[in-house]
Amino acid sequence: MSDSAAPNNNQENYDDEISLKELILKLQEFWRELWRNWWLIPLFCLPFVAYNLYNHFNFEKTYTASLTFMVNEDEGGGGLAGVSGVLGSFGLGGGAGGEYNLEKMLSLLKSRKIIEKVILSKSLVDNQEDYFANHFIKKQDLHAKWSEMGGEIDLSEFSFQNNDVNTFDIAHNTALKLIHNYIIGNATRGIPALLNSTISDETGIMELTMETKHEELSINLLEAMYSVLSKYYIDKSIEKQLNTFKVISEKSDSLSSELRSAEYALANFMDKNRGLYNRKDQ
Repeated sequence: MSDSAAPNNNQENYDDEISLKELILKLQEFWRELWRNWWLIPLFCLPFVAYNLYNHFNFEKTYTASLTFMVNEDEGGGGLAGVSGVLGSFGLGGGAGGEYNLEKMLSLLKSRKIIEKVILSKSLVDNQEDYFANHFIKKQDLHAKWSEMGGEIDLSEFSFQNNDVNTFDIAHNTALKLIHNYIIGNATRGIPALLNSTISDETGIMELTMETKHEELSINLLEAMYSVLSKYYIDKSIEKQLNTFKVISEKSDSLSSELRSAEYALANFMDKNRGLYNRKDQ
């Protein structure tokens, strides 16, 4: 049986040698063919090179600032739940995160009222103090974009000189609306949002990000938005309790005044009678 097994092993080795030889010949033939048609290589790579060069020369560097916070949901806290939640964002409270409150705060943050209050406040960017709106216009090259837009209202050299919205004309209101759209995005016009958010279902933590073409502007703008949002949310959360406190304080002051008046009248009565009382007076 050993004599019959030996030829089979030799045949397998022989077949392997032939397969390797054929592989080498095929590779040599492939390289010869590739060498004869070398011009196909750059022709095939040219579109990819052109695409990458286009992206390189048209790439706009942006800076993204991020901020995380959590609003706590205090089910047993009654009206003070909102206050406890906001304090939790400063590390002064406890409890689980409330996704509903986070969504509510996000809606408030993207509202025009909050955005306008932020961009019409002043900030120091590149050692120059100006309205956020003007910083945003300069750093985002909006003058060039608005110049290309054309239209009846010329905003190619527009800038805000004050923050009194009651005196704003149509140019001011148009610029405010456009900046608001750039920040929160506008899907119908194909404008991507610069302000974005994510909410963790497990931890209840929200992360806000702001992306602009200027690092300092991204950071300052996001911090200002959070500051305005926090104050607005706190004021709204304690509004009812504050009104109740004011009413109770007024009544307390009134009672204190009446008590002092009665005490003064009693002291006056005692002084006049020098410690002598009629039974009727008693």
